[in-house]
Amino acid sequence: MNKERTISNGISLAIRRPETGAALLACTLTEQMNGAPWINKDIRMRFCIAYLRNCIDGHIEKSVDESLLRRLMSKPLTFGIRLLKRNPDAGIAMLVAMVMEELRERQKASPEELVEFGDEMLLRFFPEAKDLTTATSA
Repeated sequence: MNKERTISNGISLAIRRPETGAALLACTLTEQMNGAPWINKDIRMRFCIAYLRNCIDGHIEKSVDESLLRRLMSKPLTFGIRLLKRNPDAGIAMLVAMVMEELRERQKASPEELVEFGDEMLLRFFPEAKDLTTATSA
């Protein structure tokens, strides 16, 4: 029986192992996004950029409709990802807001943990980048 995962469920799982919390949540999100055929490299990159930019200025969190965000937080993660198919820009903003709501507001993640999550997302979306970073640091 495969239960749909929500952002909240992913965070709850991550809390059980705090040393890998960001990795577990990033795994859940990237697994779902990589499995969606309409999500291409461009959308994955735009999501990561929007997430990291929001970590700095919080612009997306301030601009998103709060009542809509509350309703979406209880929906399965796949529902949030389907928003990317209908309207990529609004979908990216809403997914970023959902992730930030959990990490920043509910789990009280530090700025360092937020950036760690973004790094983990980048590595999972673009595994070839790991080879580039190890080659340049050598």
